[in-house]
Amino acid sequence: MATNVTKTSHFTSGAGNPISFSEIRAAYGGSVNNVKASTYLRNTGSNVDWDDESTITTRVPDATENSSVTSNNDWTVNSLRDTISKYVVTQTDTNTELDYSASDSSTWNSNLSKNVPKDFNVNGTVKSDSTSDDALVFNGSLYNLDINVSGAIYGEGGAKDSDGGDALYVNNTYTQSNVKLNIASDGKIWAGGGGGTDGNNGNTGSNLSCYNLNTYNTNSGCGSNQTLTMNPVGANQRSRCRGGSYRRSQGWNEVNLTGYHCANVSSYLCQVKTNNNVSGGPRGNKGTGGVGKGFSNFNTSINASPHKGNSGNSGNTNTCAIKGTNSTGNSGNSGNSGGDWGQSSTNTSSGKAIQKKGVEVFGKTNNTVKGSVNNIQ
Repeated sequence: MATNVTKTSHFTSGAGNPISFSEIRAAYGGSVNNVKASTYLRNTGSNVDWDDESTITTRVPDATENSSVTSNNDWTVNSLRDTISKYVVTQTDTNTELDYSASDSSTWNSNLSKNVPKDFNVNGTVKSDSTSDDALVFNGSLYNLDINVSGAIYGEGGAKDSDGGDALYVNNTYTQSNVKLNIASDGKIWAGGGGGTDGNNGNTGSNLSCYNLNTYNTNSGCGSNQTLTMNPVGANQRSRCRGGSYRRSQGWNEVNLTGYHCANVSSYLCQVKTNNNVSGGPRGNKGTGGVGKGFSNFNTSINASPHKGNSGNSGNTNTCAIKGTNSTGNSGNSGNSGGDWGQSSTNTSSGKAIQKKGVEVFGKTNNTVKGSVNNIQ
């Protein structure tokens, strides 16, 4: 994990090395002219602002490292060895979904709920890879904590049809509003963009009234139910026709079939017209929506894949083969594009940049914070 703990520690030289009152005053402050042991008891007060002298009764902060310093009596100089006056956690490089509760001991040594001044410095990147998880979370009774952001906190972008993810969640349940969020001019707290929704399928084309033509040969005539007749074919020429295929006086030809023809075997080529319906051309399928901007697609343009919605498919065409008429389905609509950092898309919302309770925010601009800032009830 790319976090580093540093402490402002005092009197670390070990037992046997004397500690003077002037050194104590230099470490923890106090009156120059009236240095008293009672000034350097451990302060367990519930409303201590170390920048406001009016709230300071004794000058050694409450911290896990300072537990040996009494808060009321039996004070000794040696109890001040290896005490601290500040606790700092600095984040660098890239972390995924940091989550700290007030009782956290692995990183904060259970100091989040104590009045020792504490800094959490975001110098690198803290990101989420899931829209269901915030990138950075502080939760519980938080006392005298400054969150300083000169790096970036990024929520995850929404998949298609999904809302974007949140960036920072700070729910301070302590009775005093004593958590400060300080955002540098180049700091970023950006929520994930909302995912795009799919387009609409196209409409199917109109049905077609068509017909088929079936062709066949017969020697008994085409009959009254035929819609089209053609020349008799394959007839044997009779000698008395002499050079003609039909007797002119009888009037037989390929149009008039009632006359006498010069053949001793009759063979007709006939066609039957059968009406039928052809369904309309199939519709085009809808385009799919794009994804919202988030850390997992950090380096992709919002105007290109995977953020831009896909085009719908073109409709297909059905045809009446004989009549040559067509029916074509409509094309599907394009999918909607995903939202940029902190922006919604069609029917989806962006994530929340900051959710807070008991937190003062400094340095918020349109560039440092993208997405909504919500108060936790």
